[in-house]
Amino acid sequence: MSRNKMVFFLSTILLSLICQVNRLDAQTGLQPGPKQLTGRENHNISLQDAATLTRNFRNSTGNNENTILGEYFGKDALASALSQENCIGLRIYYGMRDDGTPVLVLIGVDPSGNDMTAGLVLENGFPCPPVCDTVHSPIHWPIANSALSELNSSAQLK
Repeated sequence: MSRNKMVFFLSTILLSLICQVNRLDAQTGLQPGPKQLTGRENHNISLQDAATLTRNFRNSTGNNENTILGEYFGKDALASALSQENCIGLRIYYGMRDDGTPVLVLIGVDPSGNDMTAGLVLENGFPCPPVCDTVHSPIHWPIANSALSELNSSAQLK
C-alpha cells in the first residue's frame, strides 16, 4: 500500500473517531469521562443524513468505484455477539488487512463501556462492493436525496 493511501486511511479513521466522540457527547449530554452505557442508546438518523455521511466518505476517497463502502454481517453472527453475558452492544473498529484492504472488526461491549476481549470478536464481513444492494446502496442515495428534495420543495409550494 502506498504511503499516501495509508496516510489517507489513517486520517479517515482518526477523523471518524473524533466525530464519534463529539456525537456521543452530544447524544448523552454528559461531560467527557466515564459514561454509563445501557444498550438502549438512540442511534437513529434520517436517510438524508445517512446519504450525506456516505456521500462525504465517497467524496473523501475520490469516489473510486473499488472503494469499500461497507460490509455485510449476518444476523446469526451479530446475535451471537450480542447474546454474550453482560453484552449491551457492539463496538465497531476500523481495521486493515496486510494487503491494505479495509475491514470492520466488531466486539461486544459491557455496561462499563469496556471491550469484551475474552468474548466473541467478528470480522470477515462481505465487502461492498461487490456484495451490495444495487438499487438502495449509498451509491444511489444521492438520487434518493434529490427526489426527497424535489418532493419537499413541491410540498412547500402548495
